[in-house]
Amino acid sequence: MSINPFSLAPSIRTIGSGVHRRSRRLPHWTTTISSILVIFAVLGCNRTMTDETMVTKYLKTMGWTAEAAEDSGPIAKLPVDIPADWTVGQGPLPIGLYWSVADTLSKDVGLGLEAYRGKEVVAFVVPLAQRPWPEWVQGQRKNLAIILVKDHHVVGAWLELEGILLGPSLKGRNLTDITGLDWGEWLLANGLAGAPSRSQETPEETIRGYFAALTRADVEQAVARLTARNALEELLQRDATSALYTTVPHATSLEETIASASVKSIAPAEGEAYRPALERLAAGKPAETRRYEVLLDVTWRVQMPVPNGPHEITMTLVMETADSSWGIDDP
Repeated sequence: MSINPFSLAPSIRTIGSGVHRRSRRLPHWTTTISSILVIFAVLGCNRTMTDETMVTKYLKTMGWTAEAAEDSGPIAKLPVDIPADWTVGQGPLPIGLYWSVADTLSKDVGLGLEAYRGKEVVAFVVPLAQRPWPEWVQGQRKNLAIILVKDHHVVGAWLELEGILLGPSLKGRNLTDITGLDWGEWLLANGLAGAPSRSQETPEETIRGYFAALTRADVEQAVARLTARNALEELLQRDATSALYTTVPHATSLEETIASASVKSIAPAEGEAYRPALERLAAGKPAETRRYEVLLDVTWRVQMPVPNGPHEITMTLVMETADSSWGIDDP
């Protein structure tokens, strides 16, 4: 399932709202100044506390509580090199897209990553006690806060639903809330719309090109035929205690499990136009979505519960912006 970074933020807006409730006994300006002083301290002025303590205190000021260590283990502390170039080209997983989203989410809480391009920071991956997502979405996934620290200062911060969703911000706001743009508009505004060299491909040609790339083990070209949203989700398929994101497709994806796939037929799927479950709740809508039944003759690369041979799968293709290529959203 591919998850829209614009999705579901309203579900968590009430979490921690009591932290910012006005005192009935103190003037509003007194409470505001007190809050600013607390945040100012945890952002780096108090050099006597450890970075871990600073991070947990910062989260508390934003209405979030770190999960107890006995429940989730120690907070992961990861050295991270923020790339200097955030360009999204054709092929590799869109690391630049990850940092562009993270920067926008960080700006919503008064931070920002532009000044740290090409520099090393420390990422603290903090499991949170709150579970704000509906149970059918949350499942066993952890709700994570990603906090970046440089020289004892918090420089970046956002939330992640482990493995599937980058965002929203610590204020519970999605990209549409922050920027006023839907997903496609935001991609265009940031030069992240995808691969223009495939802009003339039909959806059927995109499907055939995807499986042809898998058959010749050209993972780069296979990933190039995913939507930006789907490729972003691929980045989150990692062990969050050891890496902020992965740079290779995860082992359960089609890119890793199919040795060869010959496309026998492609037909429009019956029924209503399909939307991934979470996308129906999203503020950003794709320009166009089409759904297909694809008959394949498959040879698996790894042992699978189904044998080699003919298999029919349903594939959703999305044109995320009016000018972008068709991309596979839910292979």
